[in-house]
Amino acid sequence: MAEKMPKLEFPADWNYRLIIDPAKAGCYERILEILKAHGIAAVPKPKRNSSGGKYQSYRIPVVFTSREMMAALSSELAAVDGVKFLL
Repeated sequence: MAEKMPKLEFPADWNYRLIIDPAKAGCYERILEILKAHGIAAVPKPKRNSSGGKYQSYRIPVVFTSREMMAALSSELAAVDGVKFLL
């Protein structure tokens, strides 16, 4: 049985949650490049550091214009070296 995708209406407001390893050189900068390439001006807003200080979490507000944009941006962000979690 095929899974159904949740019904979303576009444009859709979305808030990504990213957890990154700040020790990975260029990780944050690469995230900014990807956002800019997709026409997103939002700057990731820091939320908090992990208790051991090894990871940082960010929130990124985005407005998706299509499901294709959502899929492309999600896969590009998830592929960045240093991104540990993307929601």
